[in-house]
Formats: sequence, C-alpha cells, structure tokens
Amino acid sequence: MRLLNTNGHQDNDDVKEFAEWILKLGNGESTTNDDGEMLIDVPHDLLITDPSEPLLQLIQFVYPDMVSHLTDPIFYQERAILAPTLESVEKVNQYILSCIEGEEKEYLSCDSACKFDEDNDVEAAWLTPEFLHEVKCS
Repeated sequence: MRLLNTNGHQDNDDVKEFAEWILKLGNGESTTNDDGEMLIDVPHDLLITDPSEPLLQLIQFVYPDMVSHLTDPIFYQERAILAPTLESVEKVNQYILSCIEGEEKEYLSCDSACKFDEDNDVEAAWLTPEFLHEVKCS
C-alpha cells in the first residue's frame, strides 16, 4: 500500500500511525478470542458515527463536493472506496450514480457470444446466456 507524503510534520505522523495500524490488521497482529475472532480497535476518526445514512457519509468523506468535480479526473484518481465484495462495490457505484444529476445513457448488450475460431481452447457450449448474465465486473 502506498500512502502519500504530506507537507506538515503532524500529517506525516498521522499517516505513519495509520500505515502501522493497517499493516498490523493485514498481518493479523491483533488480539483474538477463544473463537478465533479478532478484536479490532478502529480509530474514532475512521468511524461513521451517524448510522442513519452510512453510505452517504462515506461518500461525502471520500469525495467531498463530488458534483462540482465531475469533469476533474485527477479528483477521482486520488480517491477510492475499497469494498470486500463485488456486491458491495455495485451498491457503492449505484449510490454514487444516483447522486449525479443528468440524463442516463443505457448501453444495450447481446444475449449470445460471438462465433469464434475453432482452434480456440474455450468450448462454445460454456458461454451460455445464463453464464454471461452472471459475470459481474466492477
């Protein structure tokens, strides 16, 4: 993981402390109980304290004033929301898209795979419409 260097001494200390905390989590260096569950102390500044709209709070924290930066690619390159599953990614993406005003554009797809060369190792029978509909990409 890369963390950006900051200008102030206090900011550098905060980044270093966060990096050490996240590395300890990744290395499993935390207290576990008899059931094998890990107890994690999350710093207060990383918590969502108002449970009424947690996703909105997360998006506002990561992408402050998102609507005014819609045409600024650098704004989005410097930020990310990490999620544990593809389903979570889809929920975040759908929520963010619902916050953006404007006309929606829908792209159509086909329910069959293109015919391909016979020399390919992929069996055409595997590419059923059901299989293709189950493929999820972020």
